[in-house]
Amino acid sequence: MRIKLWHRQFIRFGFVGLVSTAVHVTVAFLLLDVFDLSLLIANICAFFTAMSFSYFGNAMWSFEAKSDAKSVARFFCASAVTLTMITLISNWVTETGLPPYFGIFIIALVIPIVGFILQKIWVFNR
Repeated sequence: MRIKLWHRQFIRFGFVGLVSTAVHVTVAFLLLDVFDLSLLIANICAFFTAMSFSYFGNAMWSFEAKSDAKSVARFFCASAVTLTMITLISNWVTETGLPPYFGIFIIALVIPIVGFILQKIWVFNR
């Protein structure tokens, strides 16, 4: 029974992640095209918008957890961990001369799993 719950949560987590990515891209394009913001500012605003969507989507739907200040703080910390991992993997791939697409593949494989585990066990653990 417990494995079935993890399976459902992981699928929901993946869906929230896909929608969060779409939110990021949409907001970034909107800020670039309509408001003529720089790429950096557009991506920073889009990142925080998508991250907010991701938090509430995962809290309310993926993990069916109560939202509180503690889970918000932990979510930001978990996001910082995954962002750091993305940076480290990207730098490692670049420094070793591996093709950039290899880094994208590793990140696409590792980060969702790490993010799910952090959120399941630490952020939304009830």
